[in-house]
Amino acid sequence: MRFILAGFICLLVNGAFANSASPGLSLSQAQADTLLGSVVEYAFAPIESPPGAIPESSAFSASYHKEALNFGFRPERLWLRFNLTNTENTDLQRLLNIRYPLLDRVGLYRFTDEGLQALGPAQGRAVAPDSQAEQTASLGLPNRFFAFPITVPPGQSTYYLSVESKDSLAIPLYISSNSAFQTALYWDALGLASYFGPVLTNILFALFMLVQLRDREMLFYTACLVVNHLTFFALMERVPQVLFGWDSLFMNRDIIAINVCLSILMFTLFAREFLNLKVTLPWAFRWSRGAVVLMLITLVLATQLPHFYSITLASLSCMVVALFYSYVVVHLLIQKQPNTGRFITAWGFGLMGAMIYAGKVWNLLPVNFFTSYAWHMGSLAEAILFSLSIANRAAQERQHKLDAQNKLIFKEQALRATQEKLLQAESEAKKELELQVRERTQDLSRLLARLKSENKWLEELSINDALTQVRNRRFFDDMLQQLWNEAAERQTPLSIMLLDIDHFKQVNDQYGHLAGDICLQQVAETLRYCITHTNDVICRYGGEEFVVLLPNTRAEQAMALADKVRKAIAETQVHAEGHELHLTASFGVGCCIPKHNEDALALVSACDQALYQSKENGRNRATLTHQFEQAISHTASKAS
Repeated sequence: MRFILAGFICLLVNGAFANSASPGLSLSQAQADTLLGSVVEYAFAPIESPPGAIPESSAFSASYHKEALNFGFRPERLWLRFNLTNTENTDLQRLLNIRYPLLDRVGLYRFTDEGLQALGPAQGRAVAPDSQAEQTASLGLPNRFFAFPITVPPGQSTYYLSVESKDSLAIPLYISSNSAFQTALYWDALGLASYFGPVLTNILFALFMLVQLRDREMLFYTACLVVNHLTFFALMERVPQVLFGWDSLFMNRDIIAINVCLSILMFTLFAREFLNLKVTLPWAFRWSRGAVVLMLITLVLATQLPHFYSITLASLSCMVVALFYSYVVVHLLIQKQPNTGRFITAWGFGLMGAMIYAGKVWNLLPVNFFTSYAWHMGSLAEAILFSLSIANRAAQERQHKLDAQNKLIFKEQALRATQEKLLQAESEAKKELELQVRERTQDLSRLLARLKSENKWLEELSINDALTQVRNRRFFDDMLQQLWNEAAERQTPLSIMLLDIDHFKQVNDQYGHLAGDICLQQVAETLRYCITHTNDVICRYGGEEFVVLLPNTRAEQAMALADKVRKAIAETQVHAEGHELHLTASFGVGCCIPKHNEDALALVSACDQALYQSKENGRNRATLTHQFEQAISHTASKAS
């Protein structure tokens, strides 16, 4: 800051002790790129006067600027007069150029034998683009300055330059050769790239941080970079006109005041978030809303007022906001709030650059490279410092989180060590109890296994016939209803085969009940041998009667199976109590496709009637009941 103030004082002294104007410039002694400030005379005329109405000679005054001319804000037309001397015998080609983009109208004139002559069409922001397109194209490169190709004849020639602008009249006037002007344009493009390159880098950084953090501070900071550091300076330097050919007066001049208002609005929103005024200074946060309202009102007025008044109003509003935040940071410094020093450092560069630039435009400082680009350099330093501050703060917050995580890890490790000790003590205390529990568990497991085995035996006992080891009548009753429902659901046939041992009472009476039991066991074994389908169910129905449930079996299949069993029983020799017995059995077979609303016992009853019919017809035969055969004529067959 001391170096900047020292430079500021030197510039003031440099402007105060400038040399007086000389009567003219000799092109033979001039360099390829020469400033004309010291050889120019100036005069002012009303803006309402015709563009070619040159003031009287007595109205012109000598310029006391050493280099570039500067007249500040003047709502008048500026006339410049200067003499160029050509000591050669031939015409010399030169470019008269003003390297300052914020001019509305520039016209070049010269007196000839035919009177006042305009040297090419007028140029400037307020001039129609078509009138200056040909002359701009003749320069070889698109540029944001105003240049007039002139032919200087031998001898001395007097030139008049009229300048109008709603902005500051800073006139760095050069006489240049074509190659020197081309070199100046290259250096100008390099300078702009040196500014906009880092600005775009900061914008990309801000966008990356916005995506990562997703908070309002980064949103306002990104908007501030785009609106202020990028768009504002691009408009002020006529970059859109050079790159995209936007030659409208609105894009080249009137939008600047609107952009200034948006820039300060975004800065206001960003600053109060960066300084955390809602927590550190609640009263300042409330007053910042007033600053936001002020900039919104100024923004609306800037769209309605003429440019001179809108830019003046925008500048005054900026000063009010700057004074407000200056007052705020003083209070924050007194309270020693964090981030205040970083804010002052970054904002100080931008503010100092703007002040130096303002000193130039208000004719308090001379026009030179430093004063012309102080705002650019200050704002670039501001953007870089704010980005570094945000990155540093994000790194600090990340480090705080890591420190907090490390503390939690240390606490967790201590708790784990304590827990391990407790677990070790508890483990030793539980060993005896675990041993006892294990013994009790083993005893309980053995008991449960025994109970499970006994339950299984009881379950088998409850559904099996103890003598023949086939299912009993109770199991038959349960299974009959289940298979009936399944067949009704699937609409498949269900067959029942009911058999009774012939003359079994005589066996009991003649050979004893023990021989009868052996006969029942042999018949059950024959049934198990002949009936091998896993879904078929063999049950002892009662006494010497057996019943077989045959799911998904048609009547002819059931009859074939009954005949097979009948033959097997007849061919079987039963040895009981020293006697060889030959048995036969009578069969009753029934088949139907069940329905949910029918009683399953009806089929059993039909089979029983068929069984009695077999006995009446001579025994040792199988009889099929025809009561249900019409319902199963089309059913699918089942493999036996």
